[in-house]
Amino acid sequence: MAIETRYADTSISGDALWPDRAFGAADDQWSGTTVAGDNWVHTWGIANPSNPLVSAGTNVVKVWARKNGTGGNDPTLSFELLESGVNLATLGGTVVTNTTGELITSNTFTGSQITNPNNVEIRLTSSHGGGSPAGRWEVEIDYIQVDFEVVAATTHTMSSSGSTTTNGVAAMTVVPAPVTHTMSSSGAT
Repeated sequence: MAIETRYADTSISGDALWPDRAFGAADDQWSGTTVAGDNWVHTWGIANPSNPLVSAGTNVVKVWARKNGTGGNDPTLSFELLESGVNLATLGGTVVTNTTGELITSNTFTGSQITNPNNVEIRLTSSHGGGSPAGRWEVEIDYIQVDFEVVAATTHTMSSSGSTTTNGVAAMTVVPAPVTHTMSSSGAT
């Protein structure tokens, strides 16, 4: 087993401002909203893993998020797992309290929940806290990351006990395993 880290690379749908700012690794470019009390929902596609998922493996969704204002009430960020637009699971939610950024890693799913790992999507919902309208802060996100638990790639290695060089080009001589031949005869020779 191995871990392959993939990031959001496609904005599927929704109303988060600047959704492309959530693409790739951390870069301090924030997607979401700049307005207090302005809830948003957005779906992002995740880059494809290069190896099959481990069926019972744990895949972790990570988001670098921040509250977009000080004081007031803390917003909630909710997570959903989708495949080709079909909701497979609600992964949970968390209250975001930090205004400079915090890593949210509490959302997981297993490989068996996914039919095709090339179609994984994450939908995020930012919901403001209650209270006065001026203090209803929202969530902004810097990146969305999924750590896929995948079947480790297999590497085949060939070796030879000797090599030859012809006209400056290295050549390897491959000797097949011994073959035993059995002959039988019946009748005249």
